Amino acid sequence: MQNGLYVFQTNFPARQPLNLLEPPDAGNVSANTPLTFRWSRVANPQIDPLKYELRFMGPSIDTTVTINGDTSYTFPHASSLCAGTYSWHIVTKDEATEVASADTFTFVRHSSVGVTSPNGGENLKVGTNAIITWNATACLDSVSIAYSTDNGTSWNAIAHRKASDLSYVWLVPNTETTQGLIRVRELNDTTLIDESDS
Repeated sequence: MQNGLYVFQTNFPARQPLNLLEPPDAGNVSANTPLTFRWSRVANPQIDPLKYELRFMGPSIDTTVTINGDTSYTFPHASSLCAGTYSWHIVTKDEATEVASADTFTFVRHSSVGVTSPNGGENLKVGTNAIITWNATACLDSVSIAYSTDNGTSWNAIAHRKASDLSYVWLVPNTETTQGLIRVRELNDTTLIDESDS
């Protein structure tokens, strides 16, 4: 006790900064590979925090995950991420909290849309409902749906829908043809397009 005050001395050992190992800083990560984060453990196991927080931010996510003891984490929803630049860092969780400097990486996704039905060989009856279906990679905005009665020489608009809707109920028009096609095209990137096979 000094001057009526208790003085506590703490000698926390110096902790080496965490190193972020994977994904590499400023690197590219493909949507076709697992998205795994790895970082270094502190050099002295006696001062290892045994608990970390992974903070992960970007165009389509802002999340924090607590990891007990491990120094890696595989993100389970990579297929839902949009293309773009993301940042991540690790926070140690104990009395000597330390924040690792953020790294960034670019998530590369090759977007696509595809007509799945009708996609060739179907007979659609005029005046009845037909279900148009398509697939689309994550994060596409809206699609334009159209039909052709002359094998794609000209197109008639059907509707605009969210790409994630993946289906649309269409009233088949009163125009008989043996050269009908369906087309689905992304509104903001017209290179993302697919037509039915026949």
